[in-house]
Amino acid sequence: MPKKKPIAGFTLIEMLMAIVLMGIIATVTAVTMYQGVRAFHQTGTRNDLTEEARLAIDRLSKELMLTRCTQAGAACAAQAADITRMLVNDMRFVNIENAGRGFRVNAGSLMMRSGVLDADPEETLAGNVSALSFTYLDRNGGVAAVVSDVWLIGVNITLSNLGETLDFTVNINPRTFR
Repeated sequence: MPKKKPIAGFTLIEMLMAIVLMGIIATVTAVTMYQGVRAFHQTGTRNDLTEEARLAIDRLSKELMLTRCTQAGAACAAQAADITRMLVNDMRFVNIENAGRGFRVNAGSLMMRSGVLDADPEETLAGNVSALSFTYLDRNGGVAAVVSDVWLIGVNITLSNLGETLDFTVNINPRTFR
């Protein structure tokens, strides 16, 4: 009697093992790709927020550096007519060209006011702003109690978008103050 040739093929256990291994490899690959794509999008969002904040802080710094002061002998300090509103989240002042300026957040946008009155026009400097705060410091680094004590203006801006939140802080000494 002739011998039967063994049938070539895979057993059920070999097939199941191959499917399980392919599933594990596919899962690891998918997770790795997802994390890479997610990191790419987060980096893009962070870069956009950073650029937007940088431009806004540059403009805000330039404007605040030009805050007018009132001459008193050799010294020049801000007076109530120079810094007309000194709040934590809203600042208004007059610059050296006697033009009013102001900064505040409105509906997620950093606004720059051209004038010191509520009815004066505003333009948007940055979007995605979730917080804006001003700190008014005296020459010793303490909190300035009155306008005439202001030596340094600290600005903190927080921008948020798509789950990313970035804080930016700058301290500005108006160049006319001495």
